Amino acid sequence: MARRLALAVLLPLALLALWATAVQQRWVVEGIVPSPAQVARSWYQWIVGGPTRSLSPYSGTWLANVAYSGRRVLEGFVLAAVELDQCADIGKVKGPILRGLAARPPYFHNGSAATLSDVVEFYDQRFGIGFTAAQKADLVAFLNAL
Repeated sequence: MARRLALAVLLPLALLALWATAVQQRWVVEGIVPSPAQVARSWYQWIVGGPTRSLSPYSGTWLANVAYSGRRVLEGFVLAAVELDQCADIGKVKGPILRGLAARPPYFHNGSAATLSDVVEFYDQRFGIGFTAAQKADLVAFLNAL
């Protein structure tokens, strides 16, 4: 058991050291295999680095995109409660779990939406949101990723 644990720790470290050495000693063609440090910087920039100068809310980091999407989902629930005049019931009913949502069609209590695209289209029309086709596709992709 101790030997397996040692291998589980040492083998990845040895491969990381070999990778760094191969790049540093130019055993691999430059530009084909980035150094571990370059990969780490790229991942950091993607996950928590600075956002771009685009006006799209989805043009920033991965964390910013997830936070923005989560906020939009919560806003949707609040808007639905206000529109349906059921603010007094907020917190009294447990909402549906969104994890694995794409694997559980049809949607709505009566099964009237066969796909997540149908769900997004329903809310877009019902509340006059005015989503563009790209925004609808982004929202469906987000819901499929849950």
